Amino acid sequence: MTKQLSVIITRFPYESVLSGEEWHTITLAEKLRERGHHVAFYGSCPVLLAELGKRDFPVHKAVSGPVPVRARSLLGFLFASPYLKITWGLGLWRLKRRYRLSTVYMHSLSEKLLLTAWARMFGLRVVWVEHQRWGKWMFGNPLRFLYRILANYVEIIGVSPQYKEAFAKLGVPEKRTHLITNGIDLSVFHPDVTPLPLGNNAYHLGCIARLSVDKGVDVLLQAFSALDTTVLDKPVHLHLIGEGPLRATLEAQIRDFQLEGRVHLYVPYGTIPRSDTPRFMKALDVFLLPSALPDPFGLVAAESMAVGTATIVTNACGIRSLLSKDRDSIIVPAGNSQELTRAITKLLTNTKEREALALAGAKTAKEHFSLDTMVDLYLQVFTAQ
Repeated sequence: MTKQLSVIITRFPYESVLSGEEWHTITLAEKLRERGHHVAFYGSCPVLLAELGKRDFPVHKAVSGPVPVRARSLLGFLFASPYLKITWGLGLWRLKRRYRLSTVYMHSLSEKLLLTAWARMFGLRVVWVEHQRWGKWMFGNPLRFLYRILANYVEIIGVSPQYKEAFAKLGVPEKRTHLITNGIDLSVFHPDVTPLPLGNNAYHLGCIARLSVDKGVDVLLQAFSALDTTVLDKPVHLHLIGEGPLRATLEAQIRDFQLEGRVHLYVPYGTIPRSDTPRFMKALDVFLLPSALPDPFGLVAAESMAVGTATIVTNACGIRSLLSKDRDSIIVPAGNSQELTRAITKLLTNTKEREALALAGAKTAKEHFSLDTMVDLYLQVFTAQ
């Protein structure tokens, strides 16, 4: 039996929205608490402060600071780092004494660089998780040498197999890395959920994603506008749940393509609350995650597969290396609207293939994306000697 742990989650983000990374953290915190461990939060992330607070976790707000991911913010970070290091360190020391902390679970680059040394000095086990899409901001960051040095004294979790290559490229010691696939609650996301009533006289496509360039929703709209509806026996509707900087651009794109009435854009957790996400996914004929740039995992794709909905992802999604192309999912090239159009058409014109894909996807989700298995593996990292 795992001894009782006292874990502090930290996050000082560059930006924050209620998306896959946040839900993963919230779910992990809930499952750790269910197993008898104490979990608290310390940081400046407004989403986690609010969401964990609503769930009665102890939350402690800290002063925010620049995050070293762009040239201007890097200079600001260097200037502010002495103050932040002292302030955050004192805060962590107080929380260590208050909760008798055993483990610090860090998300953001800022606290990894500034708090890790303090945490180790305080006798805490330090675990870093990597959820974010690594690009030039990381591989070309002048502070990456410090990340590499500190990596020798922590355990690092990557949420999909693509991080194995990323860690090697950055020069992180392999013995310090762990690949733990994101898990979903299979008691919530399962094939027997009751679908939402979206309408029986049409095909329904769906996507849940942040409305930003990296998620490729603009490519999905291009693909949807190019569908040859003459080969289909019913109209097709596209349901998008998301918020982000591209919202106005996408709304204009919908008008330009004359897709009003066929594309439905929902604010996240508004008309369709989070609790209805499984029912929304079950009501779809096809779920799509059209990520255009490397996506660390793609939690919503695993969720849609788990409820038994045929799923299309791109080869930019981290989850794709855990899937079997054309057996449990369709995998298309990132940023290619023509291939996406062909994949959608293929599934909507072949009921047997669509149903077979959905059935195999549900089996894959059950075998590989269990939340309980994920929590077991996290606890192994939290307690390993």
